[in-house]
Amino acid sequence: SRETPLIDAEVAGDIGSPASTNEGVRSPTVSRALSGEAQAASRTAAKAPPPHAADTNARTRLIMGWDGTLGASMTATRPDPVPPSSPPARLEVICGPMFAGKSTELMRRLRAAAVEGLTIVAAKPHIDTRYHPTAIASHTGELLQGLAITSPADLLSLRADVIALDEAHFYREGLYDAVMRLLARGPGTRVILAGLDRTSLNQPFGEMARLLIEADEVVKLTAPCAVCARPAVHTVRLFDSKEDIVVGGAGMFENRCREHLQSTRELP
Repeated sequence: SRETPLIDAEVAGDIGSPASTNEGVRSPTVSRALSGEAQAASRTAAKAPPPHAADTNARTRLIMGWDGTLGASMTATRPDPVPPSSPPARLEVICGPMFAGKSTELMRRLRAAAVEGLTIVAAKPHIDTRYHPTAIASHTGELLQGLAITSPADLLSLRADVIALDEAHFYREGLYDAVMRLLARGPGTRVILAGLDRTSLNQPFGEMARLLIEADEVVKLTAPCAVCARPAVHTVRLFDSKEDIVVGGAGMFENRCREHLQSTRELP
């Protein structure tokens, strides 16, 4: 028997309309018969669920033959969606003058990360024993479990989704390289630093300037000026000292706005 040729329904158009063939124009009888079969096939197709109803990943084209039957061909399968990947390595730097809430903001971010199910670890320089020998501590007495390290290289032994360092300005060298090596671990690595961005002589503090320009996010905090109570970003020493690093608190340092940076005032 003669094989029935297939025509793509999207290309053939109305199967019952007159069209030229190799055997000439169809007779009215053939046209009416084909038209009736095509209409029946169209009704069948209308009742059938769309191709994607059974499989949302598949796209099927329907084709129609000269005999009005419907078939499927040219099934193309869409690729499975790509699963979400870990976020890129990220550096966050919290800076500002003393008593601005840098440690408090650091602890807030760490606790939020823990709620998200991320592993966290907090560290601080071992010379900072003002409020606790190992815990991260704020000037208001808030504490978060941590560990004390002797050098920035100690950070490289830590393994966690989020690695945080408080009082980062205490390290004059080595911190930049250590942080860059942490970030080189790749996606899913998050590093948070908190510290002063400038000295009491209004100079960049250690390697903090280099880390600020590398940061994906910089949080610049302020504290009230000791003279006028307006927002201040400068910290001055209240004692005569030329040392780079002095661990201290209230009564040893105070904040000043730009207007009162060089001002003197009678201490209580």
